[in-house]
Amino acid sequence: EAAKRCFEKGMKTKQIVEFLGISSATASHWKRLYDKGTFYVNEKEKILFSLLPQNINKEDPLALKQLAKLLFDVSATDDEIAAALHLPLSRVSTWRDQYNQGSLNLHLSNDRSSTPLLLKDDSGFYTQAVRQAAKECFERGYGYKRTAAFLGLPVTAVKEWGRLYKNGKF
Repeated sequence: EAAKRCFEKGMKTKQIVEFLGISSATASHWKRLYDKGTFYVNEKEKILFSLLPQNINKEDPLALKQLAKLLFDVSATDDEIAAALHLPLSRVSTWRDQYNQGSLNLHLSNDRSSTPLLLKDDSGFYTQAVRQAAKECFERGYGYKRTAAFLGLPVTAVKEWGRLYKNGKF
């Protein structure tokens, strides 16, 4: 965070090295990241930096709600989220209320009345509904890591499903 403030003040790399007591290689690396707009201090900033206007699909309300949830998880304010996602503050505030109450539903289908997914059946296998939800994520272009995080599943299971999906066997 101190390095970020130094960059914002326009300090030279050599000054930052002396001021912070870091190596010149580290300071130079951080400066390059800062100049590219990819230098961040914490997870909230990392997510906010990644939300460039060209990276946001405003036609995918599911993706917007998922991004909002990620930002709620890292304590972003409603104003920060509304600005980053180019959404009305009232919508973000509604989602925040739902998030705080534990009722923020992230539906995958157009059926808004669907209930939360049951992950495993009585025999311990993932339900068909979970597999279908994963398939819908893959069809939306989500990778296996994003799909796993979105559905709350282990990455290893979803990675295998992603491989099967790519081969047309899922």
